[in-house]
Amino acid sequence: MKQLFTLLLLLCITGSVWATPIPLMDQSKYRWRNNDGNQATATWKAAENTAITLTSMTETIRFRGEYYCTGGSLTLGHYLSYSKNGGTTWTEINETTTNDFMLVTTTEVAHGVATTNQLGSSTGGTFTGGKVIAQNTPSMAMTMADGARTEMEWVIKPTAAVQNNTTYLFENRSVNLTGVQGQLTTNFSCATPIVTVAPGFRRCGAGTLSLTASATPATSTITWWTAATGGTNIGTGATLTSPVYTTNTTVYVQAENGACVSARAPVDLVIEEVPIAIDIADGSHCINDATLELASVPAYPNTYAYLWSTGATTAAVQAGLTYGAAATYWVQVTSPNGCVKRDTVQLTLNPVPEVALGNDTIVCENTLLTLDAGNEGSTYLWNTGATSQSIGVSPGTFSVAVTNEYNCAATDEITIAIFEPATVTGFTFVPRFDIEAGRIDFAPLNPVAIETYHWDFGNGSTSDQMHATHTYSNSGAYEVSLTVANDCGSMDTTLMINVDHFTGIVSVVDPVVLNLYPVPAQNSLTIESPAADVQIRAISIVNLSGQELIHVAGLNKQYLVQDISRLAAGHYLVRIQTNKGDRVKKISTVK
Repeated sequence: MKQLFTLLLLLCITGSVWATPIPLMDQSKYRWRNNDGNQATATWKAAENTAITLTSMTETIRFRGEYYCTGGSLTLGHYLSYSKNGGTTWTEINETTTNDFMLVTTTEVAHGVATTNQLGSSTGGTFTGGKVIAQNTPSMAMTMADGARTEMEWVIKPTAAVQNNTTYLFENRSVNLTGVQGQLTTNFSCATPIVTVAPGFRRCGAGTLSLTASATPATSTITWWTAATGGTNIGTGATLTSPVYTTNTTVYVQAENGACVSARAPVDLVIEEVPIAIDIADGSHCINDATLELASVPAYPNTYAYLWSTGATTAAVQAGLTYGAAATYWVQVTSPNGCVKRDTVQLTLNPVPEVALGNDTIVCENTLLTLDAGNEGSTYLWNTGATSQSIGVSPGTFSVAVTNEYNCAATDEITIAIFEPATVTGFTFVPRFDIEAGRIDFAPLNPVAIETYHWDFGNGSTSDQMHATHTYSNSGAYEVSLTVANDCGSMDTTLMINVDHFTGIVSVVDPVVLNLYPVPAQNSLTIESPAADVQIRAISIVNLSGQELIHVAGLNKQYLVQDISRLAAGHYLVRIQTNKGDRVKKISTVK
């Protein structure tokens, strides 16, 4: 019973295997045809499944194949393949020119056109339209159903790599069942020519080139093309003037000896560009120096040769002033390959005026200066609005724009500051009898802008120290004066002091009596010195914040009436400078 069960199981398994068919596809027919019509009208070169002899290397031929699928569906590939060793190895036919055969387009029939039944129906199955294939893309691969039959047609031609006196087999390698393989034998009655081109076709800049080539045998016809395959024929002959090229280009040359054609050889055409320009534009230029550097751009290595209109052979030259006249400059550069380019400019180089008002400076108050912009005959515009070559100025900041006869302009500026006068508000004295009898230390009060000091102690002794010490041998009254000075003048102040050795006291004996009235004042203030030897030299009126409101100098008088009508009601300090020293008085005003 167990053996019977095993036998039945084996029979079931075997039956299942036999019930599952294997999809098969074969190349069931083929036929060669001429390239002289569409997929239905082109004439046949031979009967079905009949080999042909190919005698021309330039002939375009078409291979029509029938494919039959059984046992399931399979994909029929895009490409036809060839074998030249009896089917041992196969090579796909595509647009590659290095294979023995290649796909080519034709005006007779377009890539992708559907095929109709041209090879009959003897194989059986249901006919499904196939495709004409003349190029790599788009792919015309198709799925074949069980029991389907189709026809595909490839447009091919031999290349320069095809072998003479050789039998080739043709098959779509999608088939998995050996069927009928296409066949042709080459028998070219000519020798493939050899084409030779001398290297080094180049020119300087855009234009045509003279192309030359030779071929063996010498009777071959030489043709020139824009592409390795297909392309446009640009001429025929061993010598040819090319079209105009603006950039590096590759053309192709081939030789034809009857039906035998050489492979196209690439020929590189070099269009050498040597751009050159002088780095300044044509026209008038104002320059600050006596010369202007003219440089060629871009800069080339020293394998390039320069030549300027001046005779210089450097990458840059110096151009001098032309003072309103135009001058022509050119530069020429020669590449290592002899390509020569030139650029030319016309320049008028004019001088920029030199304007020098001098360095910033400091002057004494009330000093007048003359500023001279130079460049006689030019036009001038000062920041004061003046248009003369020179102007008189007091302290301040001044600038001028100078435009010369060549319409070149320059500016300069100077700042003139006031050097403050040497001033003190008086001096102090401190008895130091504890150190030495009769010793007094003197110091200036509020010194401003002082360069030198000179003390006169009233007994024939002097000192030039800022802080002076003097010892009086005897008691008595002494007129002590301090003179301070700088480059803008001097000022002195005087005190009468009394030195008492017995008491050790030093006091001021004021010889200066000044009368100010009316009190309070309204529109005017009278200042009077009763003593004829006390002269009023200057007055200043300041508010209690220290702001000077009125200043009058250069008086040297005993009596002064000063207008104070512009002062507001309030309290003020009046500093009075006399030949006997300075005094400060307080006044009040009413309105």
